[in-house]
Amino acid sequence: GKWHLGHVNKKHRPTERGFHSFYGIYRGMGTFLTHQHVRHSWRENSWVDVPGEHDFHYDYRDSSTSTFTETRDDVGTHATELFTRAAVTRILDHDTASPLFLYVAYTAPHSPLEPDESVVTSRNSHVSSTERRRYAAMVTQMDDGFGRIVAALEEKNMKDNTVIIFLSDHGAALVKSCWDNVGGSNEPIAMGSLRFLRAV
Repeated sequence: GKWHLGHVNKKHRPTERGFHSFYGIYRGMGTFLTHQHVRHSWRENSWVDVPGEHDFHYDYRDSSTSTFTETRDDVGTHATELFTRAAVTRILDHDTASPLFLYVAYTAPHSPLEPDESVVTSRNSHVSSTERRRYAAMVTQMDDGFGRIVAALEEKNMKDNTVIIFLSDHGAALVKSCWDNVGGSNEPIAMGSLRFLRAV
C-alpha cells in the first residue's frame, strides 16, 4: 500500500525499517491504474492533479540485504485490487507456526478519484452526486478488499487469533477544487486533515 514515510534515501524505505517485504507506492498518492505519482498543482485559479513518474514497487529483504524493485507488470489493474491480492497471498502463504504482522495501507479513497467504473454503475448508482458516487465506489472497492482479507484469515484458520485494527489517516477533504470536487466536513471533532484533533 502507501508508505509515505521517506524513500529518497533507501534507509527510510519499509524493508530498512523492519518490514520483510513491501508492495505499493512510496509517496503520498498516485494514479490507481497507471501507478504514477500525483501532486496537486495550482493552475489558472484551481487545483489540478499532475501525474508524474511511475511509483509502484516490490521490495523484499533476505537476511540482512534489501532488494528494491520497481514493478510495471500490473499497470492497468486497479491499485486497490492489487493491494488486496498481495495481502490475501501473504496470508495464504504464511507459515502459521510463526506470527504475522500485516499492514495494509490502501490508497483509496484518496485523490485522484479513479474508481473501477463497473462498481460506480452497479453498486453505487443510488448516490445522486456524480463525484460522491465515484468516491463511494472507491470505498466500496476497499470494503470488498477487507472482506477478502478476512475471508483469507478464516480460510487459513488464523482469524480467531488475529487482531484487526482499522484506521483512517485523516478526515474529509475540505477544499472541493483540490479533492475532485467531493468536499466534506470533519466537524465537530477537527477542522481538516492538516490540523490536530481537538477532542477524542
